[in-house]
Amino acid sequence: MEIGANYALVQLDTMLRSAGSGYLQSGLLGCYLAAGNGAAAILPRTAAWPTPFEKVLEGATGNLTLAPLLIAEGVGPRGSDVLIAMRGNAGAGDVVRTVEDASIGADHEWRLATDLGFRVHDLVVVGNPDHTDCLLQQVKAMPGDRSVELEAAASARYYTPSVQRGAVTTTLGAVKTAGGNQGYMAALGTLGPTGTGAGSNVQFYMLGIDERANLHRYDLLKLAGATEADNDLILADGVLAFRAIYGIDSNDDGVLDAWVSPQQASGEDYTLSELTSPTNAARLDRLRRIMALRIALVVRSPIREKELVAPESLTLFQGYDTLEEDFELTEANTGLDDDDARHYRHRVYEATIPLRNALLATDPRF
Repeated sequence: MEIGANYALVQLDTMLRSAGSGYLQSGLLGCYLAAGNGAAAILPRTAAWPTPFEKVLEGATGNLTLAPLLIAEGVGPRGSDVLIAMRGNAGAGDVVRTVEDASIGADHEWRLATDLGFRVHDLVVVGNPDHTDCLLQQVKAMPGDRSVELEAAASARYYTPSVQRGAVTTTLGAVKTAGGNQGYMAALGTLGPTGTGAGSNVQFYMLGIDERANLHRYDLLKLAGATEADNDLILADGVLAFRAIYGIDSNDDGVLDAWVSPQQASGEDYTLSELTSPTNAARLDRLRRIMALRIALVVRSPIREKELVAPESLTLFQGYDTLEEDFELTEANTGLDDDDARHYRHRVYEATIPLRNALLATDPRF
């Protein structure tokens, strides 16, 4: 139990601590992701996510916002949360590029405002403050003179010529220069010629538990293959509950000073539906204020003891005032008869994970 829980926490820390790398310090935060694999759309989804993520964004197509970290509150088994984490490549010189006003050529041909280029096969995200959508593309070539040629063949692994959101169509050409604003281009990582993610730092994941208490990691960009099974990996077992809360900078001074639940229904609303809502004018400010995450895992030993060795309930986020939560060892929460459940050892493991890129982006000392 201890080995499994600590291994899970290490895996989560590794994925979440560098969330936002590659794109956070730009005008791309909060844009709505669009990605295509050849002729097949990856994002926005055309169907519900696979189990155990089928209730994320109400189990249908939705607005998946480019953000370091999002919590889908209470959508998993036993009221567990689902984490959505997005990180790219944090390599040297991997800064967001802007596009020249007089960007040349066809929609897939761009000219950068800097000599810092990209590598062939890089996966990049492009956007514009004048548009709510951003598109994922793969670099085909670097012809020189600060020019970037993106994939434009329908058969390319990552090629997103346009996205339709409601009555508005956003094209690749529109995000290059539109409304007097310059487009942005940020590298997420280097992929192979066939678009595989082997050896890359591109990590756009959903994390959550299933009914059998397995902790899953799902690749949102389907880097591992075309099927859902290719992109679903079990990280740990014996995890009965998975909860998370946000650490925020409530007064915009670059210092974490409050903890909030994504499930609170009043005041500063950090629910997933509000943080991804196109009509929520405050959502970008709230995304910028997220500085850290605290996660809690309830784990169970696989060994049944003769005596009652577990209490009737466990406390999550103890000491966090109104955010404390009791997890009762009932049949609904454990899948076992109430008395039988208490013959198994249960324990709460918690960890606080700072979001390094968010801290650097907002701290006035930098």
